[in-house]
Amino acid sequence: MRVQQTAEIAFNRVQQRCLSFSHLLIYNSKGGKKTHI
Repeated sequence: MRVQQTAEIAFNRVQQRCLSFSHLLIYNSKGGKKTHI
């Protein structure tokens, strides 16, 4: 159970990091488009 819990925490961290990274990409692309236009 302990191993499963640590794996879940690690997965959640990776998922959160991916979400924030995609958020940054979307924000940057939107900002870039706005500045270009």
